[in-house]
Amino acid sequence: METTATNPPLRFVIHHLHPTSARLRFLKSPAGRVIFPTPLPALSELLEEYDIPSATATHPAPFLRQLCATLQVEPHELTIVNGFRLWVDTPGVTVPVYW
Repeated sequence: METTATNPPLRFVIHHLHPTSARLRFLKSPAGRVIFPTPLPALSELLEEYDIPSATATHPAPFLRQLCATLQVEPHELTIVNGFRLWVDTPGVTVPVYW
């Protein structure tokens, strides 16, 4: 599967944790999804375990900047939660999902 601007090799779940309470809100697209920038394809499945091939590891920073531009937010307004990454098996590629 080719990596393009509309088909990046990873996805994001975006949330806002209120700084003075335990309130947690998830950003949803107009279509009601919580996976950005594009939805996962049909038949996607969460993997319980996944060994990362070192040659194919992708750093999320460039894609996070691209997502900020798409959502029209400043880069300092979104950060990646350290240690939170899930792997999803999709037709043709295994996709990391960052929080």
